Amino acid sequence: MVLDMEADCTWDIYPDAVAVDVHEFFWSKSPINLRRVSAEGVCKETLQNRFVKIITLKAFKHMTVANSCRRFRDLHRVYNKYNKLYAEAAAGSHADGRPAALVSAQLLYGAFSLMVSMPFVEGRRPTVAELEQPGLVVEQLACAIVWLARRGLLYCDVRAANVLVTEAEGRLAARLLDYDDAVLVEPGSVRCLADMLSKLAAHSALHGERDCSENLRSLDVLCGRVDQLLSPH
Repeated sequence: MVLDMEADCTWDIYPDAVAVDVHEFFWSKSPINLRRVSAEGVCKETLQNRFVKIITLKAFKHMTVANSCRRFRDLHRVYNKYNKLYAEAAAGSHADGRPAALVSAQLLYGAFSLMVSMPFVEGRRPTVAELEQPGLVVEQLACAIVWLARRGLLYCDVRAANVLVTEAEGRLAARLLDYDDAVLVEPGSVRCLADMLSKLAAHSALHGERDCSENLRSLDVLCGRVDQLLSPH
């Protein structure tokens, strides 16, 4: 099965350099349509209005071979877990429902790159106040983070670039994006914020990486609300 991408789209790149061969990530700035194409070139399915992010091999260049292989496995496992949770919630398998801040996401595999496909969400980045003060944005993000944590998936990369805010009929809605850096743990093993932060820090230390809980730790109000929801009693 080949995934064929229509070319009518504008892109952002990282790092923003002139030389093409240094780019690690590409992501679409406008909606894109994807086509699933058979080996014979027959279109089997069209996915409309998608956001896509392409992760190239260059994104792993700073890692040892062992760590790059481990990182690939982590991405595969995280997205498999996330897709399973999302699908089960859509089918009504989770009694407390799936938070609206979560967005469906799929990891696809190419010969020399990976691609994340999600619905394209129109919105804006949150303000500093919306991320750092009590309100609907913090509440919705906290509910999504706690829902995932209870099921064994720790979301840690909370920052403005990974959140979109939409407004309809005067009501704000937050969307939590980019699940690449989530960490898998045993479901039910996180019962408070301290559990969550210690597991994230331990995961980073095990692989000699920067503490992946730093972004979450920096948001005191969000952390406080996550702790309240994780340990309501």
